[in-house]
Amino acid sequence: MKSSKDERKSLKDENKILKAAICSIESSLESVTRVNNDRRSTLAEKEETNNIVKDVAKPLGVDITENDISVSHRMSQSQKHKGKPGPPAIIVKFTRPDVKDNFYRARKQLK
Repeated sequence: MKSSKDERKSLKDENKILKAAICSIESSLESVTRVNNDRRSTLAEKEETNNIVKDVAKPLGVDITENDISVSHRMSQSQKHKGKPGPPAIIVKFTRPDVKDNFYRARKQLK
């Protein structure tokens, strides 16, 4: 029969393993939630963010509709890159990964 010391050590070891697993899962979840996001940082603040995203996509040859955008909004002032002039970046969450992929592919063609 295990002594209480051995049992306690075993539980502590198991606890460490479980905490590491939780951290890994949380990190993976955070990555997955960011997969469909994109940042736009050099645009005027006064326009509707969904319209800005669609207007940026047009010259790239990517057709984005309202249904393709889950959420878009400006970053708060506190999250704005320090020292960079201009309006806060726009965060976009697309409804489908293929829409985001098309947008990214087209964006790379500008360079």
